[in-house]
Amino acid sequence: MGEAPKDSPAAGKPACEGTGDGGDAMVLARDEQAVLQVLRFICLTYAKPQAHSWEQALAMAADAFGPAVGGEVAVAVMQLMLAIRVTRRTTFRFRDPNCACCRTRLSDVEAKVITLVRAARKDPLRPARVDALILTEGGPTAAVLAEADRLAGVLDRRLTARAA
Repeated sequence: MGEAPKDSPAAGKPACEGTGDGGDAMVLARDEQAVLQVLRFICLTYAKPQAHSWEQALAMAADAFGPAVGGEVAVAVMQLMLAIRVTRRTTFRFRDPNCACCRTRLSDVEAKVITLVRAARKDPLRPARVDALILTEGGPTAAVLAEADRLAGVLDRRLTARAA
């Protein structure tokens, strides 16, 4: 992609500086918190490629989900983000994963991603199409829904394997 990045930490202005919105407060399960942080590191990789934040995304996923599944989770999150990126026309606003105050709240689009994955985990036959439409800004949703379903499947297989 030769254009300017469509991703930036809170649109380049961290909320802790008082210039951003308050963000959404959501209660997240431990695996959702890990997925969110992996997503943020992937977004940071797009915004600042020289930071090599994809390495932190992989490390975070391996730490949270174990070395056997962590890579699969990270790739599934990356594929979901890619599906969202190719349809969006505007910036995907995300919080800086390295900032202690910013990472405690979700941007509006981060909250939609979590809601989308939750819906895919609860009922893969009826995913959150409205959230997908918002994330794609009215663009095609099939790839986003498929990637959310894939990520949900990876997360659910991990929970099933851990319970056994």
